[in-house]
Amino acid sequence: MLRPLAVCLCLLLAGACAADDPIPSSDSGADPTAITSTVLLDAVDQSILGSILEYPDSGQAEITASLIEVPPGADTGWHYHETPLVAYVLSGEITVTYDMPDGPVERTYEAGQSLVEEVDIHHYGRNDGDEMARLLVVFVGAEGSSNTVGL
Repeated sequence: MLRPLAVCLCLLLAGACAADDPIPSSDSGADPTAITSTVLLDAVDQSILGSILEYPDSGQAEITASLIEVPPGADTGWHYHETPLVAYVLSGEITVTYDMPDGPVERTYEAGQSLVEEVDIHHYGRNDGDEMARLLVVFVGAEGSSNTVGL
């Protein structure tokens, strides 16, 4: 039950994983009352660094949506996630360093980009910019699992 729910969520927030394309601006000639849908993320089975997505297989399905705000010069500290998550950068930018077996991997995400974060990979994010980095983060987990575990 959790897997179809998570896949639907990923498809709803769909686009290019770590896309270079910001959200397209609305067409000034379009009907202002028309409902539109823009794909923000399309990563059905892989995370930002190519890991295969796995969903918790026990416990009641649980979805948590959070607004994360990282002030200029701040960082998240080292942490990892026990559940898959989809993130969308609303404003600013965030640079994430992943602790990979072959050495650190660094990625910068800007406003308008979305990603499926790594599960069980230690990482930290920092705001090197001069404006608040704001991210909408949706965790797709199960009751009893921790969305974020600090180190």
